[in-house]
Amino acid sequence: MTRKKLLLIPLLFFSAVALAQSKANVADMHVGKYVIKLIANPDNTYGYQINEGQKLIVQQKSKPYSTTQVGFNQKQNAMVVAIWLASQLNEGNKNKNAPDAKKAKELGVTKEDL
Repeated sequence: MTRKKLLLIPLLFFSAVALAQSKANVADMHVGKYVIKLIANPDNTYGYQINEGQKLIVQQKSKPYSTTQVGFNQKQNAMVVAIWLASQLNEGNKNKNAPDAKKAKELGVTKEDL
């Protein structure tokens, strides 16, 4: 095999792995007694739900920073907001609202989802 072909094989392999991971569902995440599940919306956007055991505590299918009913464009943005909210609930805060846009930006939510 030529050197170019030898270099191409690992590149194709890693590209395939990266594509598979980007399409894979994110596993449930536990934050204390809460379980976060991402929701894949039909319009290829994302939301989340937070459960305490079998009890649904919060379900957010649309991003809270928009007046439209569109979800988060990026999975990681939905997850960051859900983790923050579950952490707040775990610490005893009874407010079930997502962080405001300023706090979300501090947490790393990207501009397209604010």
